[in-house]
Amino acid sequence: MSREDQLRIAVFGAHPADCVWNSAGTIAVHARNKDRVLVVPVTYGARHCNPFLAPTKEEGYRPLEEVKTRKLDEIRKACKILGADLLQLDFKDQIFVGNNEEIQKITDIIRDFRPDIVITHHPVDTAFSDQPDHATTGTAVMRAVKYANEWGADSTKPGWHVNTVLLWPARHNTAMYRVTPYITPANYYVEITEVIDQKRQALRCLEGSMLATEEAADAIINAMSITVGGAAGVPHAEEYVYTAPFVVKRLSRRESGPHRNMLLPQGWTLEEYERLFPLDR
Repeated sequence: MSREDQLRIAVFGAHPADCVWNSAGTIAVHARNKDRVLVVPVTYGARHCNPFLAPTKEEGYRPLEEVKTRKLDEIRKACKILGADLLQLDFKDQIFVGNNEEIQKITDIIRDFRPDIVITHHPVDTAFSDQPDHATTGTAVMRAVKYANEWGADSTKPGWHVNTVLLWPARHNTAMYRVTPYITPANYYVEITEVIDQKRQALRCLEGSMLATEEAADAIINAMSITVGGAAGVPHAEEYVYTAPFVVKRLSRRESGPHRNMLLPQGWTLEEYERLFPLDR
C-alpha cells in the first residue's frame, strides 16, 4: 500500500484505558486495512487507578512505579492485539495541566508522525467532575493540532496539517449535567462489528486499569452495543464528535443507518419491504 492510500491515525488518551475503551474497534478496523495507527496515552493513570490495585485499605496504595510497570504491560498487550503502535508518555495524571512543555511534546509527536486523523477527548469531558485529565488532554491535543501547522511553534520538525479531528463525546450522566456547561452528542460512528472480539480481548488486558474481568469486558461490550450500536443502527459501533463542517457535493440516500429500519413493520427485513414497495414507484 502506498503512502497516498495508507491513513495515519493518532489516538491520544489521558490514560491507557481511554484509548482502548473508546477506540479499540476503530484502531483494529484500520490496522486490518494496513493503515498506521499510533496510540499515545499521555499519562500512565497510575494515581487514578492506584486505589483499584490496593489489596486492602489498611495496606495502602502501591508505589507509583510499580503501577506504571503494570499498566505499561497492559497497554502493550492491548496494542499488540489491535495491531497498533504505542508511544507511552509520562505526564503526571490527576495533576496534568497541559502546560507549554506538555503541549510542545504533543506538537512534536504530531509533526513527527504526520497523522491524517487525530482522535482524542472532548475538551469538556468530565472537565470538573471525577476525571479532569480527560478535558485537559482534549484541550492540549487540540492546541497541539493547531500549533503543529504554525511556523512560529517552537519545534525543529517540519509543520504538519491534520485533516480531521474526532473527539470522544463528553459522557452523558447525572454528574456531568451538574458540572459541564454543555454536552455535545456524537454525530459520527465507526462500525466495529467485524472486530468486536479484538476489542473484547483488548479490554481484558486492562485488569489493572478497569478491573476488566471477562464478565466485566462482556458487560462493557453489551452496554456499548445497546447504546452506541443502537444509535448507529448496527450491531457494534464507536462514537465520535466530528469537529469540522461536513460538506457534500449533493444530497444522497445513506447506505446504512437506523433511519429506515426503525420504520419497518415488525418481522420485516429491508429487502422484503423494498421488493414490495420499490423506491422507483
